[in-house]
Amino acid sequence: MLKKKIDLRLDLDTRCNFRCHYCDNASLDPKTKVSFPLEQFEPVFQYAEKNCWSMFLSCAGEPLMNAKFVEVMEILRRTVKTPDVSMVTNALALNEAHRNQILNSPIDRLFISMDSLDPEIYTKWCGVTAEQFQKVVGNIEAFAEARLKQKKRPHLIVTAIAMKDTLDGLPDIARWLKRLQVSAFNIQWLNSMDHDYLHKEQLDMNDPAVAAKVHSVLNEVQEILKGSGVLLDYPHTVSKEKLKSVWRNRKLWRNKFCYFKDVFLKLVANRRGLPCRFATNTYYLWPDGHLKGCPADGFETLNIFDGVHSMETETARVRQDIKNGKTAKCESCRFKVE
Repeated sequence: MLKKKIDLRLDLDTRCNFRCHYCDNASLDPKTKVSFPLEQFEPVFQYAEKNCWSMFLSCAGEPLMNAKFVEVMEILRRTVKTPDVSMVTNALALNEAHRNQILNSPIDRLFISMDSLDPEIYTKWCGVTAEQFQKVVGNIEAFAEARLKQKKRPHLIVTAIAMKDTLDGLPDIARWLKRLQVSAFNIQWLNSMDHDYLHKEQLDMNDPAVAAKVHSVLNEVQEILKGSGVLLDYPHTVSKEKLKSVWRNRKLWRNKFCYFKDVFLKLVANRRGLPCRFATNTYYLWPDGHLKGCPADGFETLNIFDGVHSMETETARVRQDIKNGKTAKCESCRFKVE
């Protein structure tokens, strides 16, 4: 039984070729938008192999923008065997070469964003051209076709942001995904990030009419994909629907025990005396070497690339700092335990 505790997240590249209006990383300092240092992948991946049950290779940027993507995949193949490995892409640069690299790598799940099949809605929210939209659609279809020819197939999961503009189009995406034989349709709720223009697009589940419409659409999507292919992701709440969808889609995770343990620990974080659902479970490693264990940056981080500090010592220190008490930033963090 795998006893690894850490869910590690890092970006192959923190730059992006999209300009999504709902992206919570759009305001990042341009100086932080760089490629992860190639020479650091080997030690980080070796650490992950020993200590992580899960590893995400993209969070704040587009991984396929890394000019050394081929080399990174080679290091990944050489060093990572047991952790669950996920990657998120917008698919604009998912060309044949990149497809082959991913299909022949240890990546277990490839998440691709597709909020709408309506070119007008898609281009409006993602900040791209109609030609780029068509390229994305073609790249997704090409990856789905190539994936089905593989003996060992990575899961292909398509993600859509549910909001007023996209809600009616979710069944159309579901029909398209059924034809492509994807592994799951991941539906997320729009996070307003305190922006008025985004808040107006959120689906108000306290409004009976809106709630009824949402449930009707989700039921239609689940019927199209026969339930097991729909992964409902509510970022701020834990609902019966989410728990059911997690259970139905347990096939998506290699390290199922660790995944369900991680979900359980987030549910009972308040009983553990921790300030948030992600504390001590999830760590993010910036390309400059700073390891972040707190989503609100409420605790000091040190550089593990300086030759003095290590992943082992820093994860232990961050975990202890978080356990020792809340900071002022905890109160305004969207991940805090209520």
